[in-house]
Amino acid sequence: MIDDAASADGRSYSAIPNAYLYRTKLQDTCSCTGKGPLGVVSPALEYDDTLRNGDIVMTKDGPRVFQSKTGITPHPASAFVPPDDARRLSRDLKARIKELELAGSVAGGG
Repeated sequence: MIDDAASADGRSYSAIPNAYLYRTKLQDTCSCTGKGPLGVVSPALEYDDTLRNGDIVMTKDGPRVFQSKTGITPHPASAFVPPDDARRLSRDLKARIKELELAGSVAGGG
């Protein structure tokens, strides 16, 4: 949770002067005022340096699990694997992702 977040030097997120400012107003200088459909900037996945191994992302080809060997951007296409090919992903989670994928294709008419 953001309330428990801290910087590498131990400084708590809540100690930052602008902490939680996003809850009350938008700043013109903030990336959250991007042109995306929800008003937030959506970086291309290959340049998203917030991704961590095991993160599940939605692509035009369906859900993919991020598995980077280097963590360096741009991430290669091979860093995004289908859930069935993902290491360290439980069978239960793989099944739940497949259920969501099927539900989405039924709802979307596919």
